[in-house]
Amino acid sequence: MSLAAREEKINMHMNDINYRKIVEMVGTLVRKYRKYSNELQIRRRHLSRLELSCSQEDIERWEMSRRDLEEKRAKDPLYADVFWGSPLSSAEPGKEITEVRLLETDGDGLVKALIESLKLEQDSLRMQAQGKDWGSSIEDRRTAAIARTRFNNRRTRANRQLAPLLDLEAEEEDILPARLAKLLDEDEWSEDDLTQHQHHLRPKPEFRPVFLPSGLPPVHRQKAQMSESRRRAMDIEAELRVADMVERLQAIREGLCDQAQGYRLAIRSKKGKGSANYRERTNAWIHARQQTKDVWVHAAIYNHHLRRVRLCFWDDAPEAIAHRSILEERYKPILAEHIRCSTATYEMYNNLRTRGDFTLPWFWRMQHAVLAEAGVDPQRGGEGDYDSNDDETFIGDFFRTRWINAKCAVVRCEEEEFMLQGEMQTCYLGYLSLAFSWRRRCRLLPIAEGSSDKFAGLRSHALQNMHAWLDLAAHAKQAFNAEVLDIISDELQ
Repeated sequence: MSLAAREEKINMHMNDINYRKIVEMVGTLVRKYRKYSNELQIRRRHLSRLELSCSQEDIERWEMSRRDLEEKRAKDPLYADVFWGSPLSSAEPGKEITEVRLLETDGDGLVKALIESLKLEQDSLRMQAQGKDWGSSIEDRRTAAIARTRFNNRRTRANRQLAPLLDLEAEEEDILPARLAKLLDEDEWSEDDLTQHQHHLRPKPEFRPVFLPSGLPPVHRQKAQMSESRRRAMDIEAELRVADMVERLQAIREGLCDQAQGYRLAIRSKKGKGSANYRERTNAWIHARQQTKDVWVHAAIYNHHLRRVRLCFWDDAPEAIAHRSILEERYKPILAEHIRCSTATYEMYNNLRTRGDFTLPWFWRMQHAVLAEAGVDPQRGGEGDYDSNDDETFIGDFFRTRWINAKCAVVRCEEEEFMLQGEMQTCYLGYLSLAFSWRRRCRLLPIAEGSSDKFAGLRSHALQNMHAWLDLAAHAKQAFNAEVLDIISDELQ
């Protein structure tokens, strides 16, 4: 095939593709508009629920702050960092940033292997959180068996990969397994270490150990017995666990507020006798129980990370001891009373329900210590004056952040809707323009004289294309007006 023929074929193919896109544009725009319309309803519903916990004065003040943020961020993108510079902003890097930073200096694959092993350990803890009866029913038996088989294969492969990197050949029985400790009486998981069986039972895969430096026997974690690669692995594992603990604490904070909000808005507002609001109340309770369990699991995994981080301290140098004391002071165990939630807790204002006794758990204030160590005044940075002893103001700032984020999400979705409405009008006008173009071509053809009309074929082709584009325009008008009332009017030109 010659170059000219190849170019002509490519151009014809591209013209066919573009033609199909133009013809199918009506359905594409309708699908996109329905998608954003549904998303906008969900975001507006979320915003309205947040506003039930806020006063009208605060909403008006936050709206002015949001508009100022939008205006200044368009000119200076870095202004958003100044605007959100509040005590709630994390002063420590998250898990993703820490992993990327460690992988940049990973020459032997140790960091990648540790990241994979930690993910497997967290998967095992989440499987343990399903409860000891998971997989015992007929419905869940196949799903649980497949999940356990896949997890065990990944665990075995990861253990074989990490052992040579640490210059250690340890038996699986000597490795400390990851166990999800019971935090509340309502927890579905339990500790079966003291359970005696009359016959030997093979442990389930989620209770079998994942090879990690913190799980080694104590003799292999002593400084004199550790190689350079094992010491480096200990430091990397501790850093990865601390980064995951930061994200777990943030998830616990958000989960507790969502949980209290669900009690207050979805359950307490659906009270009724008999069958009144039965379905809504039942769904609200199911959602509340799931939220509660998510918070419990996050807290239990956080406590597990905290226990393992303490096993990763091997260096007895003064700098290492000082760093260890800082971490122990900053990250404390989460107890049952820290994550209990009811409608009397996490109120935005100190009203009669709290009776003036509103005290936040310790993990709400840990960022103040981090900012103070970094040389930043924790009482500055954020909107208004902040008193470190005023828990109501602190939780109010939390709701301020949530409301502004929700409002920005609603505005973004509304902008997408407006843009799609403009694209609908442009699509309709484009079809009309193509139809009028073919009509003009038909009228510009010379009028036939005599019995023969040598332009009859061209004239009929032009009329056929004109009617085809007019039909598409009529179809677009009907489809678009069905989505948005009178978006395509007779006066639109």
